[in-house]
Amino acid sequence: MFEQKLVVGRYIDLPNTITTPVFVAAAAAGFHEVVGAIRHIDESTRPTIFHAKKSTTGLGAHGTARRNFMWLPWEPAVVTEVQVAGVDVLTGPMSGCWITRYPRAGNTYVGHVGTDTDPVKTAQAKAAWNGFTGPLPGGTATGFRPLNDWVGPYPNTGGNKAMVYALVTAAGQFYSVFTAQQGATTNLKIVGIQQINNTLPANGQI
Repeated sequence: MFEQKLVVGRYIDLPNTITTPVFVAAAAAGFHEVVGAIRHIDESTRPTIFHAKKSTTGLGAHGTARRNFMWLPWEPAVVTEVQVAGVDVLTGPMSGCWITRYPRAGNTYVGHVGTDTDPVKTAQAKAAWNGFTGPLPGGTATGFRPLNDWVGPYPNTGGNKAMVYALVTAAGQFYSVFTAQQGATTNLKIVGIQQINNTLPANGQI
């Protein structure tokens, strides 16, 4: 549902107070679970009809369900994860990382496999994920690479830095969200959004 609020041409603010994680406990076996705190996107505003719409984000749930999301941060060398509790999950920014959705202990999780420019950390993150998915029956885990799996040319950022995010809906749909960072701020212009099919191999290995 949250993808309905990520409209191309609008601006969204993701301040550090929203994206700073709180962890359940220390990382274990290469996985680091995040507390699933609900965030929301506010109703959009614009100074005049000549300006694009802009939305701020904040902590806590909104009365309109499609405005709510959970934020999943990423860390190099591990898989950060959050339980899906009927709320869409937003994570990023992305480079070549895998975003996954999988069952564990009776719950459904979204994971961000923290690959990095450091090949050692990338190998550690992939090893943690592959060690976990090895015992899973084929097809029970799904996933995608928000940047690599984008179909067609990348959206035009107007010379601004591209910041790519991943959205996993509570129903298990995947979206890549292209934004253009406005200077050095946390203000992002949405320049493209695309639904992506599951590209995780059937055995879950990456």
